[in-house]
Amino acid sequence: MATAFLIALTLATPVRWTHRFGALLLGLAWFNGYIAVRLAAHFSLLYSLDPFPWLPFAAFKRNLLGSVGYLQWYVMPIFIWGSTVSYSVHAELFRGSSLGGSEGEPDA
Repeated sequence: MATAFLIALTLATPVRWTHRFGALLLGLAWFNGYIAVRLAAHFSLLYSLDPFPWLPFAAFKRNLLGSVGYLQWYVMPIFIWGSTVSYSVHAELFRGSSLGGSEGEPDA
Protein backbone atom coordinates (compact mmCIF):
# COMPACT_ATOMS: atom_id res chain seq x y z
CA MET A 1 0.00 0.00 0.00
CA ALA A 2 2.75 2.45 0.90
CA THR A 3 4.65 1.81 -2.32
CA ALA A 4 1.50 2.32 -4.37
CA PHE A 5 0.82 5.54 -2.45
CA LEU A 6 4.35 6.79 -3.18
CA ILE A 7 4.02 5.92 -6.87
CA ALA A 8 0.63 7.67 -7.10
CA LEU A 9 1.93 10.81 -5.41
CA THR A 10 4.97 10.98 -7.65
CA LEU A 11 3.11 10.37 -10.90
CA ALA A 12 0.41 12.91 -9.98
CA THR A 13 2.93 15.70 -9.45
CA PRO A 14 2.60 18.34 -12.20
CA VAL A 15 6.18 18.33 -13.51
CA ARG A 16 7.76 16.96 -16.66
CA TRP A 17 7.65 13.21 -17.16
CA THR A 18 11.42 12.88 -17.05
CA HIS A 19 11.46 14.56 -13.64
CA ARG A 20 8.62 12.33 -12.47
CA PHE A 21 10.41 9.15 -13.44
CA GLY A 22 13.67 10.30 -11.89
CA ALA A 23 11.90 11.22 -8.66
CA LEU A 24 10.03 7.91 -8.75
CA LEU A 25 13.22 5.87 -9.05
CA LEU A 26 14.96 7.83 -6.31
CA GLY A 27 11.89 7.68 -4.07
CA LEU A 28 11.50 3.93 -4.49
CA ALA A 29 15.18 3.41 -3.68
CA TRP A 30 14.88 5.54 -0.51
CA PHE A 31 11.67 3.80 0.55
CA ASN A 32 13.17 0.34 0.05
CA GLY A 33 16.17 1.44 2.11
CA TYR A 34 13.82 2.57 4.88
CA ILE A 35 12.01 -0.78 4.77
CA ALA A 36 15.34 -2.64 4.97
CA VAL A 37 16.46 -0.65 8.02
CA ARG A 38 13.09 -1.12 9.69
CA LEU A 39 13.12 -4.87 9.07
CA ALA A 40 16.68 -5.13 10.38
CA ALA A 41 15.65 -3.36 13.60
CA HIS A 42 12.56 -5.56 13.90
CA PHE A 43 14.50 -8.81 13.46
CA SER A 44 17.27 -7.73 15.79
CA LEU A 45 14.65 -6.97 18.47
CA LEU A 46 12.82 -10.21 17.71
CA TYR A 47 15.97 -12.31 18.10
CA SER A 48 16.97 -10.46 21.30
CA LEU A 49 19.73 -8.37 19.82
CA ASP A 50 19.33 -4.93 21.29
CA PRO A 51 19.00 -2.32 18.49
CA PHE A 52 18.47 0.48 21.03
CA PRO A 53 20.89 -0.07 23.91
CA TRP A 54 20.40 3.44 25.30
CA LEU A 55 16.66 2.88 25.98
CA PRO A 56 16.02 1.44 29.46
CA PHE A 57 12.96 -0.82 29.21
CA ALA A 58 12.36 -3.73 26.84
CA ALA A 59 8.57 -3.15 26.69
CA PHE A 60 9.16 0.49 25.76
CA LYS A 61 11.49 -0.61 22.99
CA ARG A 62 8.90 -3.00 21.55
CA ASN A 63 6.20 -0.34 21.70
CA LEU A 64 8.51 2.17 20.04
CA LEU A 65 9.29 -0.21 17.21
CA GLY A 66 5.60 -1.06 16.84
CA SER A 67 4.60 2.59 16.63
CA VAL A 68 7.24 3.22 13.97
CA GLY A 69 5.35 0.68 11.85
CA TYR A 70 2.59 3.23 11.30
CA LEU A 71 5.10 5.58 9.68
CA GLN A 72 5.58 3.04 6.94
CA TRP A 73 2.09 3.33 5.52
CA TYR A 74 1.46 6.99 4.81
CA VAL A 75 3.88 9.28 6.62
CA MET A 76 7.18 8.08 5.15
CA PRO A 77 5.92 8.06 1.54
CA ILE A 78 4.86 11.70 1.94
CA PHE A 79 8.28 12.71 3.29
CA ILE A 80 10.08 10.77 0.57
CA TRP A 81 7.81 12.17 -2.15
CA GLY A 82 8.33 15.72 -0.91
CA SER A 83 12.09 15.35 -0.78
CA THR A 84 12.43 13.75 -4.21
CA VAL A 85 9.99 16.01 -6.09
CA SER A 86 10.95 19.32 -4.45
CA TYR A 87 13.91 19.93 -6.78
CA SER A 88 11.80 19.27 -9.88
CA VAL A 89 9.05 21.59 -8.70
CA HIS A 90 11.61 24.26 -7.88
CA ALA A 91 13.29 23.84 -11.25
CA GLU A 92 10.06 24.17 -13.20
CA LEU A 93 8.17 26.78 -11.21
CA PHE A 94 10.90 29.13 -10.08
CA ARG A 95 13.18 28.96 -13.09
CA GLY A 96 10.42 29.99 -15.47
CA SER A 97 9.83 26.87 -17.52
CA SER A 98 6.28 25.85 -18.32
CA LEU A 99 4.72 22.71 -16.90
CA GLY A 100 3.01 21.43 -20.01
CA GLY A 101 4.90 22.95 -22.90
CA SER A 102 8.22 22.18 -24.46
CA GLU A 103 11.43 23.96 -23.70
CA GLY A 104 11.63 27.52 -25.04
CA GLU A 105 7.91 27.82 -25.62
CA PRO A 106 6.35 30.89 -23.96
CA ASP A 107 3.61 30.50 -21.33
CA ALA A 108 0.09 31.11 -22.60
